[in-house]
Amino acid sequence: MWSNEQLGGMFVAYKLVMKAGQEIVSIFKEGIAGAIEEERSIMRLSAALETTGRSVAVNVASMTAFAQEQHKATLFTHEQIEATETLFVQLTKLDSEGIQKATKGAIGLASALGIDLERATMLVYKASVGNTGALGRYGIKVDETLPKEEKFAALLEKLAPMYGRAVAETTTFGGSLTQLGKAFDEVKETIGWAIIGNEDFKK
Repeated sequence: MWSNEQLGGMFVAYKLVMKAGQEIVSIFKEGIAGAIEEERSIMRLSAALETTGRSVAVNVASMTAFAQEQHKATLFTHEQIEATETLFVQLTKLDSEGIQKATKGAIGLASALGIDLERATMLVYKASVGNTGALGRYGIKVDETLPKEEKFAALLEKLAPMYGRAVAETTTFGGSLTQLGKAFDEVKETIGWAIIGNEDFKK
């Protein structure tokens, strides 16, 4: 016969095992969800490149690599960066280097103004086609007499220090916690990729 103390200990152990199992299942689910979202993000970027006549094979590799770099360097996720790249691919005729510069500008703008990256991206896009008035309302002004291309280049120069601020945010206590959370999400996503890439999972 088990004593009450032994039964109590077994019950506690059972609860701990069950909780651990639930946590593992949760990690797997979150990892799969993250991997699926990243897969969709890359597909959207690839589709945008293809429909605008850009090389998918060349640009997807460089753009996803750039997104991963910014994921590590700033508080934004690689999915957010890829979404910004996709918008610039769809809405502008910028080449890969130009998209990277514009994306850094949007990152800096979002950080400096405390707005979401998508909104910052649209502000930078409007500036790329000559409409700098919206940014002027935030105190970011360039010489309106310059040709459109030169005006946009001047704007990116003004946004460059803001990108430095976005990078510096990762060194704050809050930024460090965010980066730690992102690193854990990456581990879960790696697990998710392993699962969805398994042939048995696809059956």
